[in-house]
Amino acid sequence: MTGNSQSDLFVRQLQSRLLSSLSSGLSEVITGAQPGDSDTIVIGDQEIFYERTLDNISVRITNLLDGSSTEIVLPVVQTALN
Repeated sequence: MTGNSQSDLFVRQLQSRLLSSLSSGLSEVITGAQPGDSDTIVIGDQEIFYERTLDNISVRITNLLDGSSTEIVLPVVQTALN
């Protein structure tokens, strides 16, 4: 059975948890208490560029092997401090 052994399952679960942890860390850098304005981070064959403006957070993920990319634009939530 290819792909369904206990070791395959373990590898998939470990990879998922590591990617989740990495994603959480990147999210904190981009949106945390002291976010940066922009930066480029390279992880393996992926380049992640983010830029914060007053209105938006833009994240572009580029596959360095084939040049394809995905862009995500999120509005910055403004909160009123009392």
